[in-house]
Amino acid sequence: MKDNEKLALLRNLNEAHTLGQTEDSISRFNSHYKLAFDKLVSIKKTVIVALLSIAVLLGASIAPSTFGQSDGNHINVFWLLLLLLGANTLSLLLWLLSCFIRPSGSRNWQHIVQLLIRFGAKLAKSEPRYVKAYQELYLANQRGKWLIGSLMHTTWACYLMGGLLSTGVYLMTHEVHFVWETTLLSSSDFQNFTRLLGAFPNLLGVSVPSNLEVQLSALSNTEWSNAGWSNAELSNAGRLPALQQKWAYLVLFSIILYGIVPRFLLITFSYSRYKFTLSQAIKAILAHAKASQKEQHQTIIIDEDSKGADITTSTATKIKSATASDFNAPLFGFEWDGDKVNGHSLKTINNRQDQKELLEHNVPLSAFSLVVNGGNCPDRGSLRFLKQMAQASTHFTLIIVGNTYEQQWVQHALNANIETNRLRYWSANEAHHHAD
Repeated sequence: MKDNEKLALLRNLNEAHTLGQTEDSISRFNSHYKLAFDKLVSIKKTVIVALLSIAVLLGASIAPSTFGQSDGNHINVFWLLLLLLGANTLSLLLWLLSCFIRPSGSRNWQHIVQLLIRFGAKLAKSEPRYVKAYQELYLANQRGKWLIGSLMHTTWACYLMGGLLSTGVYLMTHEVHFVWETTLLSSSDFQNFTRLLGAFPNLLGVSVPSNLEVQLSALSNTEWSNAGWSNAELSNAGRLPALQQKWAYLVLFSIILYGIVPRFLLITFSYSRYKFTLSQAIKAILAHAKASQKEQHQTIIIDEDSKGADITTSTATKIKSATASDFNAPLFGFEWDGDKVNGHSLKTINNRQDQKELLEHNVPLSAFSLVVNGGNCPDRGSLRFLKQMAQASTHFTLIIVGNTYEQQWVQHALNANIETNRLRYWSANEAHHHAD
């Protein structure tokens, strides 16, 4: 997974508090989220491999089943082609129609997406928000359409390759006599169809049956019998090895030229469109994130729950520097990278479950310190958590490490009703110096 994809996933998780500190954000992703997303990727690959394997097996079963149902060693050549290429051609037409339909935004479709997200979360044994973030980045809108399209083309290509392999092996190990029969169509219809199928193989130098040979391959040769051909002559002419080889090559090259080759071209096209739309989406997500951070650097946005509250412009507020004693109390790091600060171990609080445990079990401590990274810009989630902490305890000290967004953290703390005398500042340089 590329670094820009990790940053985009963090943004979808509402965890990318700063994308200016790229290395810190990627480190946070690798520490807290990489395992969950790697599991989702692994499940996706397993499902795809299973789907493609089933497609190969289904394709490989078509030829033996068709040959097994044949009358003796007579194979209806056009019925075999219909089984191998008919459903593929219909699927291709439906896909072309779907290209003109925009992804649905209806409630029913959204409900289906939510069900799939919950199912994926249970399958991966992870939080639904991880699956939702993954879906929003890789499968939403046009990206989902092109990715599913490339997967569909790959599935059909596997089906056709399975059919090509089994047909080729059967023809190499069995003597087969290709024939055709009809109730409604005339021999000229089959001659025209054979000439149409043989156009591209002919360009490649492959011999295909002529009009006369198509007629000779008819299961019923009544017209030729009336013209003076004996049954023995018709049978011998229809069973000439050279003629059967022409039919065999027509079948094999029809599968390749009219089935497999178009699918591989469409796989390339669909996947390239998917990669392009994905890169555009990632650029848009990161650009929006940076624009939001730039705005947050200038103003502090009060939570929507504060009805009627005005937007408060950040003003410089002096706070005391942290002392060694501030680090002696039990330490907790809110969205903190690593497990130490100033040489002291701390417990990281990096998701809602950690926040819940801290509020329910550790807040009753007589005194403790909450460390935040001043290099990360706080957001509404940060303000909400600080409000919960302020309501739950008056015994903790908030230590802001680093001064990039120090005043934003101070303003958030004041808006959360945390007194100034409980705020401390610690230089990021000193923190790194004492980290060992």
